[in-house]
Amino acid sequence: LTLTTTKAAQDLPASGRYLLLDEPDVQNQLAAHTAGNPTDEHRPTPLHPQHPAYAIYTSGSTGQPKGVVITHASAVDLVTWAAAAFGDRALSQVLASTSLNFDVSVFEYMTPLTVGGRIEVVRNLLDVAETGHWQGSLISAVPSALSNTLLRAGADIQAGTVVLAGEALSPGLMAQISEQMPSSTIWNVYGPTEATVYATAWVDDGAGGAPSIGSPVWNTRAYVLDRNLSPVPPGVQGELYLAGTGLARGYLNRPGLTAQRFVACPFGAPGERMYRTGDLVRWRADGELEYLGRADDQVKVRGFRIELGEIESTLTSRPDVAQAVVTVREDRPGDRQLFGYVVPAPGHTLEVQPLRQDLRRTLPDYMVPAAITVIDALPLNPNGKLDRNALPAPRFTSSGRHPRTPQEEVLCGLFAEVLGLDRVSIDDNFFDLGGHSLLATRLIGRVRAALGRDLSIRALFESPTVAALAPRLLRDDAESEFGSPLLLREGTGQRPLFCLHTMTGLAWVYARLLRYLDPLQSVYGIQADVLAGKEEGPVGLAETAGRYVEQIRSVQPQGPYRLLGWSFGGNLAHAVAALLEEQGERVDLLALLDAYPPNDPTRLPTGEEALSALLEEIGHAGVALERGVPAQLDRVHALLRDTDHPLGRIDRDQLGRMGAYVRSAAETLREAPLTARNLNVLFFEASRDAVERPGRVDEWNKYTGGEIQVHRIDCDHQSMLDGEPLSEIATVVARELAKLRST
Repeated sequence: LTLTTTKAAQDLPASGRYLLLDEPDVQNQLAAHTAGNPTDEHRPTPLHPQHPAYAIYTSGSTGQPKGVVITHASAVDLVTWAAAAFGDRALSQVLASTSLNFDVSVFEYMTPLTVGGRIEVVRNLLDVAETGHWQGSLISAVPSALSNTLLRAGADIQAGTVVLAGEALSPGLMAQISEQMPSSTIWNVYGPTEATVYATAWVDDGAGGAPSIGSPVWNTRAYVLDRNLSPVPPGVQGELYLAGTGLARGYLNRPGLTAQRFVACPFGAPGERMYRTGDLVRWRADGELEYLGRADDQVKVRGFRIELGEIESTLTSRPDVAQAVVTVREDRPGDRQLFGYVVPAPGHTLEVQPLRQDLRRTLPDYMVPAAITVIDALPLNPNGKLDRNALPAPRFTSSGRHPRTPQEEVLCGLFAEVLGLDRVSIDDNFFDLGGHSLLATRLIGRVRAALGRDLSIRALFESPTVAALAPRLLRDDAESEFGSPLLLREGTGQRPLFCLHTMTGLAWVYARLLRYLDPLQSVYGIQADVLAGKEEGPVGLAETAGRYVEQIRSVQPQGPYRLLGWSFGGNLAHAVAALLEEQGERVDLLALLDAYPPNDPTRLPTGEEALSALLEEIGHAGVALERGVPAQLDRVHALLRDTDHPLGRIDRDQLGRMGAYVRSAAETLREAPLTARNLNVLFFEASRDAVERPGRVDEWNKYTGGEIQVHRIDCDHQSMLDGEPLSEIATVVARELAKLRST
């Protein structure tokens, strides 16, 4: 139903329903009512500022649309702030393209009218772009809608003020607006519907830098809290809670949901509420809020918790990227992967590989999308927000050479089969096309079945393209993965990181670090000699460390040295560091991952326990073993062969030596650590187990002589090199290595 006048109705479609306010009958009906607020004839109840002014539905961008009830007081508060913040001049000629079903329309329509401004209502910004020219005082828009219309069309659109809301504003998009509208003042405003349109605001002061979401508007308070509702320090991520006059009454007819999202405010007056936004932010040093993404945008892929907004922010930090979105797809059952979509800035052409290289330099490998697809514009819903369901299927790029030999032909086919692609060239990188450790194991099995060749995980890491891998498969001498030092990655120009083996004698587990460290960082694993069939020799801690010092110095004759070890490997790393110090060398990084000096006689594991420990480390935990060592060996050996595990290539006797070494290592661990004079330690503690051994870290003080820097990781001992704990540990290690390179 449209309320209008007789003259205005002449220009409206005849099919509409109209109430003509100047018709005599309507005038007579209106005259029969009082001019004041409507009241109940039997129980007068004057309208109160806390009574509902309107109910408006959320856009549904974060879930099921919900009716939000806004009071008169909240609406007046918004309009009063906006009128003062933007001023009469900016509100004199406003371009309004927002649907009346979107809460930003409350700002676009109500505010100009309160100061005598004029509103130009258009169906969408594309209509304005097609005119080629528009000039006014203020444009209000969602960033993606503005980019897809006015900026892309290159129309001559000029406004003194540009107000952006509803989505994150990227530095690239802000630069485009500044370039096409050089005289405009850019505002980035933020607010959920539940806080009456706008809760914080930021205005570009011309100083440069990335846009934030600013600071709270009038009568609004912002809290950045952790999961315990405690404030977090500046620079630390937390969830944003809002309090103040702008809060809605709640959700229409949904008291349970209202109680869940509008919670008691521990920082205000008794009975005061605050709204849990679900948005992740952090305070900047300048006192403004930086938007990091949605809490419900946190996804889990292959055991890693990932903030999609962090990847999107990294992509849009480039000046040639206007917009970016990252999503999760499961195109192959059980294989969830990240996929990115980018919109190029006007005048720019985007190449996918440079984008991926940039991400690898700034993010862990598990956060790099399996594919990045360049699209002309992001698909939008009727409210001008991103429609994720309308994103196209991802495109994997393959632009290299065709196979040149029969073997390359077979390998290209196997790469494509495992990755689920139509075609792979000999120059395509397995990991750049979405490959990961699980798919790598599958590829190894397919290569063995198709070519009768044993492909090592190390070979695939070092030669991830068909062109590089094919010559390695032609070698007659199979490379041993049991030798020491084991080269996990050959970098350039940087001192190596040496990782000391675990109780199994293997250092393979440290290959998981590679995705997080600088691609130029050399990484070696130090493994037990017995695994390569050598005589075991002395098993004492000092004698073992002495042999490993010789191996390390054969790679790097002089210090300073960088060492890392998890569990038993940490004890070995400390012993090696102490011997190097005794020889006059410096150790500038000693990272111990939940390793402790023995404080009671260590019980030697049984043969079954030793094999179980070995299976757990190589990814076969929980396997039931037969009684008796021979039967156990047969069972484990068959399991490794049947699952195409690289260890399935070793003979049964060698597998037995690996199980025996676990017992030998446990005996070594009974000895007191070597004593050093001036070793600084970077210690990572498994906090979930720390309650069982309070103060254990401090026991290293008498064996190091230096400072111990403790990082508590939210995990147990066995999961330190899994998923999220590993990413946290490796990020710290990578940062320390970067510091050492710069000094």
